[in-house]
Amino acid sequence: MDKAAVLFLTLANLFWAGNYLFGAALAPVISAGALTTVRWWIAFTVLWPFVRREWARPGSPGPQAIRRRFGGLVFLAVTGVGGYGFVLYQALHHTSPVNASLISGINPALIAALAAIWQRSRISALQVTGLIVSLAGVVVVVSRGDWSVLTGLRLNPGDWLMLICVFLWAVYSLYVPRVQREVGTMTTAWVTSGMGAVIGLIPAALDWKLLALPITWVGVAYIGVFASVLAYVCWNAGVMRIPAGQAGIFMNLLPVFTLFMAMLLGQPVRVVQWLGGALVVAGVTLTLTAGRSRKGRDSGETKAEASTGL
Repeated sequence: MDKAAVLFLTLANLFWAGNYLFGAALAPVISAGALTTVRWWIAFTVLWPFVRREWARPGSPGPQAIRRRFGGLVFLAVTGVGGYGFVLYQALHHTSPVNASLISGINPALIAALAAIWQRSRISALQVTGLIVSLAGVVVVVSRGDWSVLTGLRLNPGDWLMLICVFLWAVYSLYVPRVQREVGTMTTAWVTSGMGAVIGLIPAALDWKLLALPITWVGVAYIGVFASVLAYVCWNAGVMRIPAGQAGIFMNLLPVFTLFMAMLLGQPVRVVQWLGGALVVAGVTLTLTAGRSRKGRDSGETKAEASTGL
């Protein structure tokens, strides 16, 4: 198990948990377009010193790589940064955190399915089991063990937008390693942040709303630094170390961390929700164990073929 990848992917979801809480809290005081633009301008500014340091390293592709992979960077900015962020905040204007968290629980399965189709990666029975166990944990956490919450769910326009978010993020997660290998981790995050800010200007110009309240500045600062710079750098570093199909399972930690943050803010948490969190962690562990086992088998088969001259 790549411990660094586990740490990076776990931290990314910890930081994104705050994004969900602040994104919902900021809905009445800032428009989706304005939040998208301000968020990514902050990230663009904060990342610049780290980009200069990355370019100064021996063997760094430098700024020339931006021109070579410009089309790929635009694609990432639309699917995982500016376009994704705008659709997410728009969805949070129209749907509840319960619905949003449940729909986000589809993400790991979709990433694994697209990886199987696009990258021809194999999915073992143990991985499928891990995905199911983890998704069951998400359902328990979000519903608080009250099944009437699930039976009372009704799809609304925000839910359809969340489904679009899930698809965009799956595509982003599968494609980002290809671009990042040639451009660099910090440079990829920096360029796509700038593009994301520009993308946000389009809807922001049509519906600009930003109330200068303390909650606005605190929320925007958190989202700009933690949910944008740190979360994206951690996620991108994680998917460079393990396949996206395995990395996706960490997305189910998001509602668990959201639950923990809500508890810190004084909201009541039921024992059954902690049991759901334990299911999520168990599902993540199963998926990673399956990936490690398959890697070991593949390595063994390669060595066997080499020894027999095949």
